Amino acid sequence: MAHSGSGRRHTTPESICGSHMAWGGRRMYASGLTGRCRSATAFRTRMSDSMPGRPHKTGAPCNAYPAPALQPPMGLFSQRKPARDASAGLVTVSRSDPVAVIRINNAAHTNVFTRGLVSELTAAFESISAEDGVGCVILAAEGVHFSAGPSLPELASFTRSDAQKYWRAGKRLTDAIEEARQPVVCAIQGSCVSVGLSVALACDIRLAAGNARLSFPDIQHIRLVPGWGATQRLVHTIGSQDAKYLLITGAGLSAEDARGYGLVHAVVPAGRLESEAREMAARIAATPLPVLEQVKASINSGVDVEYGTAMRIEEQAWLASWDLPNRKDIIDDAMHRLNAK
Repeated sequence: MAHSGSGRRHTTPESICGSHMAWGGRRMYASGLTGRCRSATAFRTRMSDSMPGRPHKTGAPCNAYPAPALQPPMGLFSQRKPARDASAGLVTVSRSDPVAVIRINNAAHTNVFTRGLVSELTAAFESISAEDGVGCVILAAEGVHFSAGPSLPELASFTRSDAQKYWRAGKRLTDAIEEARQPVVCAIQGSCVSVGLSVALACDIRLAAGNARLSFPDIQHIRLVPGWGATQRLVHTIGSQDAKYLLITGAGLSAEDARGYGLVHAVVPAGRLESEAREMAARIAATPLPVLEQVKASINSGVDVEYGTAMRIEEQAWLASWDLPNRKDIIDDAMHRLNAK
């Protein structure tokens, strides 16, 4: 099926319908990139009946809905230089108790997930998870993009054994994020694609800047099944049918479209992304860590078990949170605040 809207995905809302597109720092000029996405709209019209829950906006501008194009947001699979190695400090950690910010720091290479970055980021989450003084974690990234996915030069050098080790390292990373004792808020800007989106899906809460673009272009571009838990977490997040659509077609989503799918929980202005994430993290961290830890563990453990077992898991979590030493004071304070309204 041909689509005249193929590949129209850019890093800012203003440039979505422009006449040029960024490609690894170069400008690639193409024809027919202005105006309305007529054939894309027709595609969505045909698809909407069989794909419930997806927004349908006939005749909308190019950035108003996920294009059915097989091209993802530009800039992800256009890498020409090897990314920095693990010794270059690819992750920074800052604390403003009770909130910690773990920041991906490979912006010069669009924050691609090299083996070095995966290792550093995993170590950061495993370390932070053990800290009782941290009640919430923000995962953020330097630069214009959250992540352009894997490093293609590095992938090109892999043997099959290397590829398996890379997948397992990515799984360890996403598991470390998901299993962290503290809730993790992910702040997404620009392109968040492939394994970058796999990492975001492992977080508990996702905030997106208005210029965010999300996709899994792996199958269409490098003929790889999306990894690091993508096929499973995406199904748990948006359901199997929408997951198949996004994974198989590689369709790119704007921030608003991603919110419509349930991939992100809120969309905020790009200039306020980090401040909004910090405000949310501070509100979350005001809750005692044992309670946050128990609710995360109850949900994570109960997802793949039968109902009765999940309810027993919840009971144990409920009782563990009840056992806070100041339980009576907490309830008395709640009653006082409610009666004062």
